[in-house]
Amino acid sequence: FAIRDDGSLYSWGTSEYGELGGGSLDTCLIPTKILDDVVEIGWFAARQTLGCIFAITSDRTMYTWGGYSSEGGNMWGENGNGTDNGTLVPVPILEHVKEVGTETPHVLTENGDLYAWGGADLYLSLGLGDTGAHLSPTRLDLENVVQFAGSEALTADGSLYIWGFTNEDGTEALSPVKIL
Repeated sequence: FAIRDDGSLYSWGTSEYGELGGGSLDTCLIPTKILDDVVEIGWFAARQTLGCIFAITSDRTMYTWGGYSSEGGNMWGENGNGTDNGTLVPVPILEHVKEVGTETPHVLTENGDLYAWGGADLYLSLGLGDTGAHLSPTRLDLENVVQFAGSEALTADGSLYIWGFTNEDGTEALSPVKIL
């Protein structure tokens, strides 16, 4: 991938799961423009994402693509596109994005809401209160988040919340728990 000075996003190379965003699974030897006004590009480190790529545009809209596979590369909704199918082209999924997580699909919006999506064995780190798949960005039950990392979030009043751990009684914390 390359972002030009004007924000044009180009891709080329192998597209095993549609991660190039050019509309096919074919190898592309020539840089091809796939999106305009891009200020950030990345992917989630969790192994289940199978080529799911994201980009943020200058108006703070998040696009995702990839995860396309005959074996169900997006079967837990890790693209956040509302389906369990991957996409071969960028699809907008969330607006007003402030910050994107690096491990699991978590996104902080400009108004302090924290969203997550996906599922399967990612569920402990989602903090959405259940173990099901979430095909679209779903808001965590937290307000005024100012910072987050992995399965931790700090709110404007200085409270620290965590999720995805095992409680003393052996149950899993599927929703955020205030610890400070």
